[in-house]
Amino acid sequence: MPALTIHAYTPASSVVSDFTAERYHYTVSTNRGEIKARAVFHATNGYASHLVPSLCGKDGVYGRKAHMLGVQPNITAPDTCQLSRGFGYQDFWHWILQRPNNGPYLYGLATAEVTGDYNDNITLPENTPHRREMVQFLETVFPHHFEDIDFKRDVVYDWTGIQGFTKDGASIVGRPTKGSPGEYVSVGHNGEGMGRCFACATVATDAMLSYLKGTKSWTPPEWFPMSFARNLGSGDL
Repeated sequence: MPALTIHAYTPASSVVSDFTAERYHYTVSTNRGEIKARAVFHATNGYASHLVPSLCGKDGVYGRKAHMLGVQPNITAPDTCQLSRGFGYQDFWHWILQRPNNGPYLYGLATAEVTGDYNDNITLPENTPHRREMVQFLETVFPHHFEDIDFKRDVVYDWTGIQGFTKDGASIVGRPTKGSPGEYVSVGHNGEGMGRCFACATVATDAMLSYLKGTKSWTPPEWFPMSFARNLGSGDL
């Protein structure tokens, strides 16, 4: 893709539209200058409302900071004890998978999530009760792999990430508003981004390319959940 450039450490601070402009209707402001564009694609999930005012409030998307631990089994168990599939427990309040060859358990706990916290540089404090709850769960449910877990010895990974949530669990795919036909989003995947983001982004990208080509008859594919669609079809302009 000869026209593709990637600019790391270049956060966008605003997206402003001007439909009186002859060709480039959008101006994206960054810490390195301005970019003029015919269309803009927002794919920052939980952060999207910071640039798109219409995604604020109850019909928009909000961020939740989730926490994950990678805990290495401290008991040698037979190969048959390898956790071969990921699983969710208690309505997915707990979600876990194990890396191959007796690798660490990658474990997240829903009650450890924090709504409205967008700082993913800070993990769970060492004194939080959620850490103890997580290791006790592993020791109880997987006694063949865990006993007396020591954080400094057995926790090999510890990280956070910002998820995007919506009020009804549906992703938001399409145009944030009808008044901005060249602005597209694929956000609010409600913790299911690994399953949704590629499919949703494909649909939104196809819609944006059709807009740039001037196609008037574009519609979403039949397999796409229309509950995700927002001002998506050509007739929604």
